[in-house]
Amino acid sequence: MSTTVSDELEQAIEPWLQHMTWRRDYPRWRERASTRSGTRPNGCSC
Repeated sequence: MSTTVSDELEQAIEPWLQHMTWRRDYPRWRERASTRSGTRPNGCSC
C-alpha cells in the first residue's frame, strides 16, 4: 500500500479508534486488531 493511501486510511480510521476507547480492554483489543490486519472479526480474510 502506498504511503499516501496508508496515511489517508489512518486519518480516516483514527476518529473511530478514539471512539472505541470506551472499551475496558481497549489496549488489548487494539493490539489484537493491529496484529490481525487484513482479517475480519470471524477470521475470514476474504
